[in-house]
Amino acid sequence: MDGLKFYTHGAHLIAEWRGPVIPVGTHIPHGDDGTTYEVVEIRSKGERVVAKVEPHFSPEAEAEIDRTVDLLMGFLEDDDVIEVAMVFDDKGRVIHWHEPRGAHGGAIPDSRDLWDVLWEHRDRLGGVAHTHPWKGDPWPSKTDTTTWRACEKGLGKLLLWPVVTFDQVGYWVFNEVTGEYTPVNPEYLTITLEGIDEIRRKSGYVEEGP
Repeated sequence: MDGLKFYTHGAHLIAEWRGPVIPVGTHIPHGDDGTTYEVVEIRSKGERVVAKVEPHFSPEAEAEIDRTVDLLMGFLEDDDVIEVAMVFDDKGRVIHWHEPRGAHGGAIPDSRDLWDVLWEHRDRLGGVAHTHPWKGDPWPSKTDTTTWRACEKGLGKLLLWPVVTFDQVGYWVFNEVTGEYTPVNPEYLTITLEGIDEIRRKSGYVEEGP
């Protein structure tokens, strides 16, 4: 299984390698903690093998996942942190702060007001940033990417979608070749985004002391 790699495609987890086709039901070891990925569907073309897989976590990995979920649920139940969105123009300047009633640490309610702002400024619109109010990797949720795609189709243009956590920023764009949202290295951005510190403050981030 030379060149084994894992990636997501839509809602599916995919394994890809060069080498032999293995039977459905085979468990591929991953990592040193006993976690495996079970092959549930497999296809091959020449030496390239692609398989849909499902994770089977070791007890240690399950415990770590439970700890992470507990941590995130604590954030979602915390009234002091909320998701906030920021609309910016094609120069990275803030156009609008979106802080609707009913926002909490896990979601921003749907709002016609936000769409009206996007439509009004569509000619100079650069994108929309929003927070995930905790520390950690700035990965979008499925709800995020579904909303992004609907907005872009309605506006007729592609946008930049930063996800801002309390210690990282991820910049996401739609890849028209793969049909998925992919991260962009900030070094290649043509804009300088304003408002990162402010959007964190509005989400409830309190800078830790020395």
